[in-house]
Amino acid sequence: MDDLPEISRAQALLQQRRPQQAIDLLKRVLTHEPYNQYALMLICHAYIDINDFKSAELSVASLIQVAPNAGYSHYLMGKVQFHLDKKDVAMEHARSAIAFEPEDAEYRHLEGQIHFYNKDWTQALASADKGLSLDASNLNCLNLRSNCLIKLNRKDEAKSTMDKALDRDAENAYTHASTGWNFLEAGDHVKALEHFTQSLKLDPQNESAKVGMKEALKAKKIFYRYFLKYSFWMSKMKSSTQWMLILGAYFGIQALGRLADQHPEISVFVVPVILVYVIFALSTWVIAPIANVFLRTDPQGKLALTAQEIRVGNFTALSLTLFFAGLSIALWGLFTGHEPNPLHPLSLTDGGYVLMGVGFLMLLPLAQLLKATDRNRTLIRIACLILLGLGVAAIVFVWGGNPLLGEGTMPFLYGMFIYQFVGSYLASRG
Repeated sequence: MDDLPEISRAQALLQQRRPQQAIDLLKRVLTHEPYNQYALMLICHAYIDINDFKSAELSVASLIQVAPNAGYSHYLMGKVQFHLDKKDVAMEHARSAIAFEPEDAEYRHLEGQIHFYNKDWTQALASADKGLSLDASNLNCLNLRSNCLIKLNRKDEAKSTMDKALDRDAENAYTHASTGWNFLEAGDHVKALEHFTQSLKLDPQNESAKVGMKEALKAKKIFYRYFLKYSFWMSKMKSSTQWMLILGAYFGIQALGRLADQHPEISVFVVPVILVYVIFALSTWVIAPIANVFLRTDPQGKLALTAQEIRVGNFTALSLTLFFAGLSIALWGLFTGHEPNPLHPLSLTDGGYVLMGVGFLMLLPLAQLLKATDRNRTLIRIACLILLGLGVAAIVFVWGGNPLLGEGTMPFLYGMFIYQFVGSYLASRG
């Protein structure tokens, strides 16, 4: 029964942002009334609030058994499947919800959200517009509409829609976070930061605003602003288009290299192009942890970083120190003409190169550790520790007077090569 005092108490706990206590209470209700629709609905919301989507899936499955023709049952399952990254299943349930209750704007928002994730901006906009035709003041549809318009480069319309959403509810944390991301994508990190700050004042646990604030703070650095432009530009493309662009650039660089080998006279033009490409490609992998190191110098930024980001930032700073120390030593060796001799078998240039190589290459797994999910974080940490051990062994080997590309350094290089495949696999499984 919906009028049980426990149900009212659980609803109040959810409004007070105390989902775990609501779950404990609702479990007791469901022990006695396992098919109580309202209890099942509330406990599903509570599980979503704590990101326990597997438990939410079990609860909403029971709800669908009890109310198979209720639009809200399928809407909740669609939300859960969306968070479980099962977008096709989520869309099936969103459309079932619409079929049962076609006048609910929230169901159109879910449909549009899935289209948006699939980078079908036009269809996502159509869903948002349909939702707004049902409820012109629906905040979720207004925010989705502005997000779609930004992606479609219709910035004036996007700003107008953002203003409508803020006029509708200026105290809505989600709206401020969404507006912040739109300003960030439009290149205005100052305005973005204002809205992310306001969002966090209204809801300190808003994850979207937390991430957005860090990105906006990093964007104070001009190099990161250009990286963000590139990231947003790439994010507008379908995955297939992204791969075509990446592979096209790779094979284009390979062709340029072969052309330079055949015609040495054009090397002076080709080599700089190849170097710029290599530096750019590598920088897109490592820029996030490097930017976090700079973020620690910002009064707001150091408070925004998580414990994981701080730990990765410490190791990133160490890797960068190693790289620049190696660069200094290598340059000193080159300019002084220091050569190894029986009393001093170490080549300063080789000693510098190995420090540079280990310092820079360790940034790659560190960057991936920064993006690791709970599912793969432990495995990536183990891989980082193994590579770190191999890197230290390589440094000791070369600084002991052995050749740069010898039996002591090759395990580290082979390890980094293998890690690119293992790391990509771990990233793909989430």
